Amino acid sequence: MSAVTTAGLASDPAVPTRDALLDPASFVAACVRATGVSIAGGKRLRARYQVGRSLRVLYEFAVGGDRVLVAARTFGRDVHRVAQRAAQDALATASLPPVIELAELEAVAWVYPNDRKLRLHGIDDAVASLLDRTVRLELVRWGPEKSATLRCDAEGETLAYVKTYAEGSTTVEWLNHEAVRAQLDDCAPLRIPRVLASNASVIVLEAVEGVPLGQIAERDLRAAYGRYAEALATLHSLAPPAGAAPFERLDEDRIVAAADRIGRVRPDVAATARRVASKLTADTPARTRRACLHGDAHPKNALDDGQTTALIDLEQLAAGDPAAEVGGVLAALDYRAVAEGIHGVDAWQQSFLTAYGLPSDDTLARHRAAALLVERAFRAVTRIREQGLAALPALLQCAESILAGEKT
Repeated sequence: MSAVTTAGLASDPAVPTRDALLDPASFVAACVRATGVSIAGGKRLRARYQVGRSLRVLYEFAVGGDRVLVAARTFGRDVHRVAQRAAQDALATASLPPVIELAELEAVAWVYPNDRKLRLHGIDDAVASLLDRTVRLELVRWGPEKSATLRCDAEGETLAYVKTYAEGSTTVEWLNHEAVRAQLDDCAPLRIPRVLASNASVIVLEAVEGVPLGQIAERDLRAAYGRYAEALATLHSLAPPAGAAPFERLDEDRIVAAADRIGRVRPDVAATARRVASKLTADTPARTRRACLHGDAHPKNALDDGQTTALIDLEQLAAGDPAAEVGGVLAALDYRAVAEGIHGVDAWQQSFLTAYGLPSDDTLARHRAAALLVERAFRAVTRIREQGLAALPALLQCAESILAGEKT
């Protein structure tokens, strides 16, 4: 029995092979049957589950002593057609066929650097041409069909990080970096990487000092969250880039949709999710100032060097109420306390709020509870986070307590 089934996800008729795709043993066995290649083992790295629609997974395989990355997506009855079309343009790979038709799982798999939407081969030459020097690229993060980040080394040192997107967001990110850096002075508690080069398909960003907030020792997190708050407050004091989209992750439609989809696959918490959504949408706060928001503020996107914080991944910069982003940070820490059992979270939250200077009021509580529902509880489902799935009742209860003023 898979961990997902244990966590109690109800069946999804639109994605009948969901649990088999999410179970490493089942997925590896299906790939062995489809290719005839011996695979020593597999580990699931990512999952993107759209309830009632599809599932994407990313696995790391051990094949003949090599580490091989394989991304798969469900296509229902279109599997054969999709696989044939993908194979026509695929780049040959050494250990496995570049495209694998997994009819029994109603899925098609792509072996890195092949991807359904991203053009990942040839990036080395593109970056070398942009920088006019010999470089070596190594994959850091691959979000199948969405984006990839690669470390760029030259002469034995990390020079930069290279990003590419499926939907051409390199221009947007370049403009966002320029807009933010133009408004910062040298003494700001916020650091932003410089853009070293860019074209229509890749953006090359300088490597900045710092440790991701999520990797800092717990004893040092209180001070680190204070510095993180100062960096976000600085960003929020800036004018949003021209054309920045409104921050709508916590709007009423998304709140209602998140509660509905949680309830569809976790009927045991459906009533609680609907109740939280109803409370959130019954009392919508008035919009306040239009500030520059990061749009994806989480610990991996904040690099702390002990004195200041660098914010990276600026492709989602948005315009909106700072309380929405602050509430999201607090909700992420609530998740660590409730789902992961981490102690000391209250102190980190208080350090963040004190350094940021935003009072804990009803508006902030509403954004915090909304983020718990839409960003934490819902993503536990869509990203198949086992700890979060097991803690769904407690996460939703935490959101209710915040709305009732019982938790600050």
